[in-house]
Amino acid sequence: MQKYLLLLSVFAFVATSTKGQDLMDELTKDQKKKTKEYVFATFKSTRLINGQTVEMTKKNALDFRISHRFGNIASAPNDHIHNMFGFDQAADILFSLDYGILENLSAGWGRAKGNGALNELWFANVKYRALRQTTDFKYPMSISFLAQAAVSAQRQQKNAPELLQSFPKWYHRFSYVLQSQIAIKATSWLSLQLSPTFIWRNLVLPNDKNGLFVMGFLARAKVSKRSAIVFEYFLPITKNGATFREYFPMVRGIKNAGYYPGIHLGYEIETGGHVFQINLTNTGGLLENDYLVYNANNWAQGQFRLGFTITRAFQFGKDINPWTGRYTKKKLLQDMKARAEKAN
Repeated sequence: MQKYLLLLSVFAFVATSTKGQDLMDELTKDQKKKTKEYVFATFKSTRLINGQTVEMTKKNALDFRISHRFGNIASAPNDHIHNMFGFDQAADILFSLDYGILENLSAGWGRAKGNGALNELWFANVKYRALRQTTDFKYPMSISFLAQAAVSAQRQQKNAPELLQSFPKWYHRFSYVLQSQIAIKATSWLSLQLSPTFIWRNLVLPNDKNGLFVMGFLARAKVSKRSAIVFEYFLPITKNGATFREYFPMVRGIKNAGYYPGIHLGYEIETGGHVFQINLTNTGGLLENDYLVYNANNWAQGQFRLGFTITRAFQFGKDINPWTGRYTKKKLLQDMKARAEKAN
């Protein structure tokens, strides 16, 4: 009888220990889940200079953006004096609104003047974040996807079939962009991103192609708590051959090529809910459907321009001030009262 009681006691002890260990494992697992932290502010905005970043518009937030690009600083002898270094011209103007539907899903809409073959561009897009980098590098990068459509509202040139503006069919006004943003915040001051992109235009000239692949490289280097130097480089990875427009002019010093890669440099300053940026770009357009496919400007010939961008985020939701994105005084007082009651 004593043997049976001893065996029963040992069995109960082992079962209790195992159950306790399982409980500890569950608690540890829950604690690990709770302590997982995401990297904050890989970039300061949903766009860096022209290009989309991996950043998302926050849920219930509205992101308002105005961008302006002046004319070329010097595209011909003494032209820089005549047009006041491009200030007399407006290469492109864009305004856009992006709304955060969910933490990882947003939708945008806007209008761009346009600088390429087609102008008066209305556009809409959807952006989804599939992966977000964590501070422990268990998820070493952030990945998001963009789908964008643009339509030209230009008047139809029926008597000029050699122009794109002839628009033989209504759908010839449309172009589309599919892009992935793959980014990593390498250090507290350096962020890097690759942007593989595919652009499709429903109507192109006979010496052009409807589809084009482009690779983008974006970088942000923080120089102070609220400012940074930003850089973008966009290069087509499609070589069309002798009978088509040349998209891959890699020979140094080449002049009057049909296309030049986009090179953008800027300096951004964050002030509360605003992000202000001043930049230099050799692309005149501001929309992917425009500046990635119609750039014939060469930095070496003074064909670059000054520009600026202002971004303002408005946070909506219960007990949130949309101008500051912070809780209202009423909400803060309620939280303080609740904490005091809990302490007592």
